[in-house]
Amino acid sequence: MQKNIDRPEAVFFDLDGTLVMLGVNWENLRGELHTLFIKYGIDMDFRPMLSKVEDALSIISTKFPEKEAKMAKEVAYGIIEAHEVRGAMNSKLIESARDIIGFLKEKGCYIGIISRNSRRTIEVALENHKISDIDIIVSREDTSLIKPHPDQIFAAFKRLEVKNPYGIMVGDHPFDIVSGKSAGIITVGVLTGVGTEKELRDAGADYIFENLKEFKQFLGGVYENPHS
Repeated sequence: MQKNIDRPEAVFFDLDGTLVMLGVNWENLRGELHTLFIKYGIDMDFRPMLSKVEDALSIISTKFPEKEAKMAKEVAYGIIEAHEVRGAMNSKLIESARDIIGFLKEKGCYIGIISRNSRRTIEVALENHKISDIDIIVSREDTSLIKPHPDQIFAAFKRLEVKNPYGIMVGDHPFDIVSGKSAGIITVGVLTGVGTEKELRDAGADYIFENLKEFKQFLGGVYENPHS
């Protein structure tokens, strides 16, 4: 059963696949990570990438000296960020991304980006597309746990000093939906990235739209007819 959407205090967007399409060759990135970790006797496919990287680093920390484990972490995340930042420089803005941000800002809504990407990646993508109306960014560096955990959403509300959080999490991946559900806010899936309608629905999405343009049209009705 869908939840009614009232005028949200904050709307949080995922980055890649939701607002922009990062120009990252993920297979090449996974290949570089595989080459790095195979030196430590770890053979993984790195899907999902960040959690598998953390698994690999955990193994290294138990088998190698602390200094070497620290170096492995720095190199791994350096590889990831290098690919992400290049991808941000070559990213494509998803249709209606700028329109929906402008619409929500006009309505007095906080706008946030909650992403598993690095802060530098997010900043480069926003600068590349001249998007400045973002009130808060919560990247993978900002919390100890990232999506699908709800910690990034909680951190965003805390930093915005919102006492009675009511908002929406918008994303293309089931992780976005799970994090929003776990945080107790409305979840919206968009079919502009990797997640299929079934995957987003199975994750518990309250609403699913083909794209941001369709979501913006829906929000127009929310603001015209609150509590409907």
